[in-house]
Amino acid sequence: MHSERTSDLTYTDIYNTLYKNTGSPEYPVLKNMDLELNRASWKHARPFYRQIAIEANKFGLSGAGIQYMFWVVFENRKSWPNMGPSLTRALADCIVIAANAGGVPNYSRNLEVPPIDEENLLDKAIVSLANWGSDVLGPALKRDWDRIVANGVKSLPEDMKRKGPSWLDNRFRSELAKHPWGFVHSALLRSIFDLIE
Repeated sequence: MHSERTSDLTYTDIYNTLYKNTGSPEYPVLKNMDLELNRASWKHARPFYRQIAIEANKFGLSGAGIQYMFWVVFENRKSWPNMGPSLTRALADCIVIAANAGGVPNYSRNLEVPPIDEENLLDKAIVSLANWGSDVLGPALKRDWDRIVANGVKSLPEDMKRKGPSWLDNRFRSELAKHPWGFVHSALLRSIFDLIE
């Protein structure tokens, strides 16, 4: 709770300093969209943690293998299997999104290396997890974002509403690209947009 208040305060300070007197009526809407997308991403952390265990069980990893998979996913990217740039990026984006929400399980306590014959199974489980991120988490975040954009359009001044959701979507992303320090967690937002493309 404390960190949430700190993040909001930090963003508010930046917002007031940079945008208060710009006369651009969409800025309060962009600010609210930023906060809403951050909050929307939190609900996807637990499903991601759960999916790691699901994939591990699906491919028959032992208890030690499941714990080791968590460690490899979060701490040892060099051990990820070769799955191409798209899936590698999708899994990296999932980690940013999940870690931002907190609640990462304690996978390092009494960590054991699983039997050598599980190495191939671990690789398959990680590839499957990356596919889940691309095929399931990405579309879920896209639905969240579409809803946030639609609500943002409703919050625009009447003479700006006719510009529509496509304009507001592009306006938000343009501002993120130009002034990333003006957002609560720009790295998180970039990971979300990367995953929903």
